Amino acid sequence: MIDFNLHDLLLPLSKDHQLSLNWFSDRKGDVVEWKDLLPKFKTNPKGIYCPKNKNYALAVRNNIGSIYGSRESIEVVEGQSGSWYFEYPPEADTAGIDFHTNKKLKICGEKFIPIGFAYQIQNKETIGSDKRSLYKIYGCALPRYNQDLNIFQLYGFNKNGVIRFLT
Repeated sequence: MIDFNLHDLLLPLSKDHQLSLNWFSDRKGDVVEWKDLLPKFKTNPKGIYCPKNKNYALAVRNNIGSIYGSRESIEVVEGQSGSWYFEYPPEADTAGIDFHTNKKLKICGEKFIPIGFAYQIQNKETIGSDKRSLYKIYGCALPRYNQDLNIFQLYGFNKNGVIRFLT
C-alpha cells in the first residue's frame, strides 16, 4: 500500500487540469445545483467527462436513473476521515473498455491521474415541488479499472488530500 497526496499528483499536470481538479477539491462535501457545476463538466451529456483533444478523463458524474444504475454502487461509501469509495461501470459501447471515455478513465488509473466526482442526490424530475437537480461534490479520486468485475473503482481522497492505494 502507498499513501498518495493529491497535491503531489497534481504537480505534473497542466495548469488548466490542476484548476479543474482543484474546483472539485475545494468544493469537497458541498451540494451544488446543476447550474453551479464546473461549466465544462455540465455541458457533457456523458457520465465520464473527457476534455476535447486530451488523453485523460477529468471527472465522473453519477446521475439518478442512469442506464448504469443497476451496476453502480447503491451509494457512496464514506469513511470518517473524509475518504470515500464508489463503483462506476464503463460506458456502454460496442468498443467496450476501448471506447474513448472508458479508455481515458482507465489511463487515469494506470498513470495515477486524479479525477473529480459529483454524485446526484436530487433529480428535478423526481422530486415534488423542488425542481432542482442537486449534486454532492465528493472531491477528487483515483480510479482503478477492475477487469474481472468490469467496473471502475473510485477511491476518494480524505479531508487532508491523502489516499491509501493498493498498487
